[in-house]
Amino acid sequence: MSVQEFLTRNFVGVLLRTYASRPEQVAPNAERMKRAVQHLCELSIFGVPMIENICILVWEDPRFQNPDGSQMTDCGKTYPLLQEVFQNESRVFVHKVPIGDIYCTMLNEGVALQCAAGLTHSIVLSTEAVSNITASVLQNMISAAANGAKVVAVAIKEVADLVRH
Repeated sequence: MSVQEFLTRNFVGVLLRTYASRPEQVAPNAERMKRAVQHLCELSIFGVPMIENICILVWEDPRFQNPDGSQMTDCGKTYPLLQEVFQNESRVFVHKVPIGDIYCTMLNEGVALQCAAGLTHSIVLSTEAVSNITASVLQNMISAAANGAKVVAVAIKEVADLVRH
């Protein structure tokens, strides 16, 4: 199946996780998210956006604490700010994850949200890795999925040599 045909039959979403344990981290964190979303929304192939849905998951489980007793998860200010920032972006959805860890539980919840929204494929990204996702890289990822791949991994420059050996 061609990439173009795949994109007409399937819907691809992105999951981004975030939190700011201290209030002074909230604004810079929101700026990173804005840049990431802008970059992802600009990716297209054959004039068609490659990403249908961007789900931003905010980690807010208060049970997780640092060794000093301070809260490890979000301070409670990230979600409302991101809701405001992305209120006019139809492809972006911001969700609180009030119970669970940042790895398994958050990603499982995000994939479930995207499945419920009709998406067929989810890409898990870190805001630090978003710049590595170019139209060419995404086209290769989608091509692999179109040819039957169930999981597609991308090695960022920092670890590419480890993957080659």
